[in-house]
Amino acid sequence: MSIISKNIKQGGLSGLLSLAGAVVLFCMMLLTSADVAFRYLFNSPILGSLEIIEFMVVLVVFFFVPISEREGAHVKVDLVVSTLPQGMRRGAKVFTLALSLAIMAMITWMTGLQAMETAEIGEYSSILHIPKSPFYWMVGLGCLAMCIELARQLIAALRGGDA
Repeated sequence: MSIISKNIKQGGLSGLLSLAGAVVLFCMMLLTSADVAFRYLFNSPILGSLEIIEFMVVLVVFFFVPISEREGAHVKVDLVVSTLPQGMRRGAKVFTLALSLAIMAMITWMTGLQAMETAEIGEYSSILHIPKSPFYWMVGLGCLAMCIELARQLIAALRGGDA
């Protein structure tokens, strides 16, 4: 349990989401394995497993994106920026972080609106009739965590430090 609390303390919401993402990924692996086994051993796949896995993939992606940003694991191409003087590099970093934060904030806002609309109209999945709105809320939560990470890095860059 100390590993979990340490990860949450160090990573905040991003750390918590990454743990949730790991659990979802593990469950997705178990479900996929069981589906394959049932399909080939008993000629009877698990009903709706593909639909559940589709929802799980969305959660895994949006739960791992914020911690990837925090740890600097995203792909960065700095071919042009690395040739700039230090002051201009800092300015480029501030600009890209501010732009990224603005875009992610819009995505978070729009995801929240979509979640409310989906809940209002009662949209469900086609096979298992799983409500879709909770998954939109989880995507929004992942986007919010990404906004927090970008804001943290932007503040650090404005102060002249490294995030």
